[in-house]
Amino acid sequence: MNTIQISCSKKLKHETKEVHTDAERSIIETLSKINSIEDYIKFLKLFYGFFNPLDILARRYIDENVLKDISIRGNTKCIMNDIETSAGDKIILLAPSIPHVTNVLQAFGVMYVIEGSTLGGQIITKMLRHKDIKIANNGLTFFEGYKENTPMMWENFTACLDDNFQTDEQINQIVLSAKETFIKMKEWIISNHL
Repeated sequence: MNTIQISCSKKLKHETKEVHTDAERSIIETLSKINSIEDYIKFLKLFYGFFNPLDILARRYIDENVLKDISIRGNTKCIMNDIETSAGDKIILLAPSIPHVTNVLQAFGVMYVIEGSTLGGQIITKMLRHKDIKIANNGLTFFEGYKENTPMMWENFTACLDDNFQTDEQINQIVLSAKETFIKMKEWIISNHL
């Protein structure tokens, strides 16, 4: 009897649902407390302090041979642009506890969360635009993700996962890394509420 193999991206979505929802809830709670440009800058610094070190680590293991468009990904560099555009200083506390990344599978687990944030960023952008704070037009580049190309970029990323990682062992390692990333992100946000 043949068993149907669940794709890497589908298993990731299913297996990380609970921790993803928990992390998302912490982000929304923090977002709801933003009432000034200073609060927004603190919010950006939270994301930079967690995502930037992870992005750097992931890129040690992921290159164009595995993810063809890696050079145009990693919008975490946009966070610093948004901080500067919003007249924030560059004093940023980095998360003391981030996921371990020692191979390409763990790197893709981390990248799943980073790239997934471009989808959530679309919602965050709308929420921020409804707040009565003056954010410069080019001060939301991180949360805007890839703008109108965000869905396509996400599809390309999940296709890369599904094409390159098909064994249970590979998929399980990626899932564990993504779960750890969501858990540590929630811990970081909770410990640094606005």
